[in-house]
Amino acid sequence: MTILNKLTYSINDYDFRSIICDYLNIIQLDNIFIDQKITRSNNQSTEYHKRFYNSLDNDNRLKSLYDDFISKVVKNLFDEEIIYQVTPTFRLQAIDNVSVFAFHKDTEYGHSDKTINFFLPITKCYDTNALWVESGSSFEPMECDYGDLITFDAVNLLHGNKVNKTGKSRISLDFRVMKMVDYYETSKKTLSKNRRLVLGDYYTK
Repeated sequence: MTILNKLTYSINDYDFRSIICDYLNIIQLDNIFIDQKITRSNNQSTEYHKRFYNSLDNDNRLKSLYDDFISKVVKNLFDEEIIYQVTPTFRLQAIDNVSVFAFHKDTEYGHSDKTINFFLPITKCYDTNALWVESGSSFEPMECDYGDLITFDAVNLLHGNKVNKTGKSRISLDFRVMKMVDYYETSKKTLSKNRRLVLGDYYTK
């Protein structure tokens, strides 16, 4: 089973999509093509990633909405204190491209085996524009749509992308959560932003 938990939330209360349209300065999020192959070195530095993160640094609408979403939606899934990723990760799987450069498990990049991954689609995810997750001896697409929130076992299951041949780009946000009781100090850092995987840098309460 690739999906551990799937729930829906109100896109009227949490309209991530319109803010991201503003950040990227585009209206149709599912029609993006980029003229470069996604690799290890550029998977978080395309033109659209730069637009997103630059806007995030200068406009607090998305961060405020995200913090409220964590407080009122995600936190309710737990019966104890949690910590969460300060800034959600922006993912773009453009047409005829991939979103991440290789299939992987998150422990390969220093993340704790106690980490809980959340996937927040902003556009429809299906077939080859979806995230593919290990399921038994094969892989399955994690199909979902805007208004869904999914947790999956990115720590223990291989996951990644196939080349997107759907003709529709996929945009999503992902973030990590950990129970406070499972937290410990580490010297590990993220691959793309070089942030330490500790409270006060990568994580916050």
